[in-house]
Amino acid sequence: MMLLENNISLGFNSFVEFQGYLCGIIRVCFTRKYQGQYNS
Repeated sequence: MMLLENNISLGFNSFVEFQGYLCGIIRVCFTRKYQGQYNS
């Protein structure tokens, strides 16, 4: 039971890290796109 809970928490942590990584990529893409439109 303890092993199962550890696996669930580990998966949740990796999912949160992946979500933060994805948000960072999207934020960079949006900023570059916005700056590109603003410059041109």
